[in-house]
Amino acid sequence: MAMARPGVLRGGKLPTYLWGRSETFNKNIVRVQAGTNIKMNPDVESITVDEIRHFNFNYTAYLNDILLLKLSKPLVFSLSIRPVCLNSLNVAESLYDVCVFTGYPSNGNTLGWPKPVLMKARIKPITESDCKKLFVNLTGRGEENFKVAYDKQLCALTAKKDTKICKGDSGGALVCRNSELQWFQIGIFSSSYYIGENFCVIPISTRISYYYQDILRAIQ
Repeated sequence: MAMARPGVLRGGKLPTYLWGRSETFNKNIVRVQAGTNIKMNPDVESITVDEIRHFNFNYTAYLNDILLLKLSKPLVFSLSIRPVCLNSLNVAESLYDVCVFTGYPSNGNTLGWPKPVLMKARIKPITESDCKKLFVNLTGRGEENFKVAYDKQLCALTAKKDTKICKGDSGGALVCRNSELQWFQIGIFSSSYYIGENFCVIPISTRISYYYQDILRAIQ
């Protein structure tokens, strides 16, 4: 799924992220495409949005980095358009055997425009204690500087060192598979700790399970 407004393009699943303060986002300039991995595919219908539901996004700490879009028309399920299960509070990330991230990575220019095709990578969610240790080891800063609110956020690392979740990936879906081969969305990539010019040290995602009940209430 892809969404667009002037100057911004992000990929992911619903619910997903839109850069900037969502409470001031104008639904009239949002368009959604489903069933394609190509950036704003001219052969796919662009759907307008009736409503944007935000959760008081904190721009400083990147907390509540999630919003919901109510489309102007229902999606028709097909081989390329499928519903996704959401991770609830009583399901631990450790129960999943495979996790994958999808997003539009930056092509390296200063504007950080995404590449045309949606990319994917194997990832592994880690515990708060492991993320905190990694933060201290990589940044050389004390634990008091670790600002990830683990009830609302989570850290997840890529399986390959040469593959990174980085600029342009914001809004990408973090999905995992359980022992019954069911896929669940557990997160939405939000931000990352960085060292110097390396913005991709520790990817941080919004934790879907924290907002599970709010999402259910919003769609009922």
